[in-house]
Amino acid sequence: MQWFFNSMKTKISAIFRSSLLGVLFLMGLHVQNGQAQLVIVVPQSSPYDSLTVTQLRHIFKGEPIDGAQQQPIQIIEFKPESEAFYQRLYGLSRYSIAKYWLRLIFSGERVTPPKSFSDPDKACRYLCKNGHAISFLPVELYQKLQKSHPIKAVAIDGLTYRDDGYYFNHQSGKRGDEIQGKAASQ
Repeated sequence: MQWFFNSMKTKISAIFRSSLLGVLFLMGLHVQNGQAQLVIVVPQSSPYDSLTVTQLRHIFKGEPIDGAQQQPIQIIEFKPESEAFYQRLYGLSRYSIAKYWLRLIFSGERVTPPKSFSDPDKACRYLCKNGHAISFLPVELYQKLQKSHPIKAVAIDGLTYRDDGYYFNHQSGKRGDEIQGKAASQ
């Protein structure tokens, strides 16, 4: 009987490992090859119509972008695209960014950590309720959700998500690994 249980345990363990490896493999394909074009999104009432990549890097690390900023900008992560977003913006994984935020929180810094949502409708509702917020979404979702939520796309370095060369277009310019050195120094 013991042999049977050990045999079953070995088979279940092998199935679990192969399933887990398959999921991790597919996730890697999504991050590297299947990236959707992303768009930076704010509430319609937001004063931000255009930002630079440098300003985005500051915002998504909880840093002020102007000296007079009183209220921190609430970051709203769309969890299914956060890995691709942070790879593109900083050349870092979502896990590395989460560790960065934990260090800030536990060091006693007064920060507003990101809120993370898997449901795009909930993310947009939260974004709209918090007038001083910013998020990122795949373009297709943004185009669908802007019909039912008062949100707008932010231009990056003077380019909209419809323009060639837009920073979060997966076919444009530098990749996260090419900017990692710059992101770490900013």
